[in-house]
Amino acid sequence: MKKAVLLMLLAVSIVFYANTASAVMGVADDVPGTDIVIPLICEKDGTMNTLWAVGDIFANGIADILVYDKTSNLIYDDVEEWTTDDPDIVASDCQTLIAKMSDAQRAALEMSIGGRTYYVGYMVYFNWFSDSDQFIPWVYLVDLVRGFASGYNGFAAEIAVGLSGLGEDNGAAPVTAVALFPRYYIGNDRSETWNWWIVLLGSNDSDRILGGVICNEEEQCISLSIPIPNELNIIDVEGYIPAILHADYPKAGMGLFSIVNAADLDIITVLGWSYQRLEASTVSASWDVIHPMHRIYLPQLGGL
Repeated sequence: MKKAVLLMLLAVSIVFYANTASAVMGVADDVPGTDIVIPLICEKDGTMNTLWAVGDIFANGIADILVYDKTSNLIYDDVEEWTTDDPDIVASDCQTLIAKMSDAQRAALEMSIGGRTYYVGYMVYFNWFSDSDQFIPWVYLVDLVRGFASGYNGFAAEIAVGLSGLGEDNGAAPVTAVALFPRYYIGNDRSETWNWWIVLLGSNDSDRILGGVICNEEEQCISLSIPIPNELNIIDVEGYIPAILHADYPKAGMGLFSIVNAADLDIITVLGWSYQRLEASTVSASWDVIHPMHRIYLPQLGGL
């Protein structure tokens, strides 16, 4: 009885404040959304995996699962349904999803990073009920055999995601960026130590780059340009760090980049994460972390 009363009070609060939660669109904030966007990364012949859980605060959710490759081609689709009893969570993972695909679908998602092959793309939970901000996503990038597990919040698009551009409000409110400021840290030269920058944008553009400077912690900065032509880009950072910045490990610093040669920054969402992992001498001492990239919004749109 007590549980039922609490859930009823929560439901009333959610409905009453729904407009408040949806009041600020075009901002990378952690609020419930109508649709969910999650990057997918899992190792083809290894143990690295993406896990996710999606909560439904209204307990009546049905969504199409749309899986795209890094250049935004639709590769696979399915349907997910939540129960109608209580607020509910569904959970799955990249390896389970890959196992459901055909050989051709799996091949379309293959990408080489650091000499290994991964399945890479992004997934959209596309709500059957438009304008219903009911889903909350949690994402985990894990490699438990090697001692790594990190989490972050997936992108919850308010009102509805625009499948072209990935903006909120059916694409009318993109989460813009004209500049990104990612951290890097590469602690040693072990095979399981690396830093990836993951950049998901709402379009493909063969001319688009991150252009600016990369700086070590001694305030030495070198000009750097990194191509980001795909909708989903995974950058193996160490290969881009100029040797002059670091005589030895650890290699640590930050990038200060504008997004340049892009014709559509006013209509696309830009999301970015820095994934750092360090292999120590023992599994128990190894660690990893994911940081969302800081940004400067497009002034006339972002954060309004």
